[in-house]
This record gives sequence, structure tokens and C-alpha cells, in this order.
Amino acid sequence: MLIGWRPHRRSIRIGPVGRSCCTTAKESIMITPFQIPYDADQAADLRGRLARTRWADAVTDDWTMGTERGFLNQLIDFWRDGYDWAQRRDRLNQLPHVRTTVDGHGIHFLHFRRSAQ
Repeated sequence: MLIGWRPHRRSIRIGPVGRSCCTTAKESIMITPFQIPYDADQAADLRGRLARTRWADAVTDDWTMGTERGFLNQLIDFWRDGYDWAQRRDRLNQLPHVRTTVDGHGIHFLHFRRSAQ
């Protein structure tokens, strides 16, 4: 159970995941489990866009005027060819992600239950 948050001098008490919990007489918050999605087509599109990066001519070979060109090339190469999007998604989805809406704002957070002592 999460307890806390005091916007506009009111307390919000958020109950168990998947249940609605009364916060004020007029308001109720529903917490729902969330899994990070993975779309292979979107990942392929991103790799294609990274491959088509149009590089400006380097003004310097160091960091005095922004990101050093060689470092940036290596970073883009890693995101394009070395980063395993599906594997990272699988690892992140092992965490207890949940979503809710408070005052019209969507909130995504991790919900860890206190271990029994």
C-alpha cells in the first residue's frame, strides 16, 4: 500500500493494486498493472532512422563545442546494432509497473510491497 502525496492540502491514500480506493468523498483512484510494450516494427524503424543519420561536419575533435563526433558515432552505432530492445523490455517488465490517473494526469510508477517481517 502506498501512502502519501499532499497536493492542495489533501491526502491521497492509494490502496492495493487492481482495486479502487476512496481518497475523498468525490474521488477514487484505480491502480492497474502495466507491462512495457515492444513493437518489433517500431524498433526496426528506429534502427533504420539511426542508419540514415545525416552527420554535420565536425567543427572540432573534442568536447569544447558539444558532443565529440567519434563518441556520438559510437553511441548511435550501439543504439542501432548493439542494443537488444526486446531483452531490455523483458528485464524491465520483471519489475512491478502500475499506472493510475490523479487529477487528470497519467502516472506510471513501480509498486513494491513491503516484505513480511
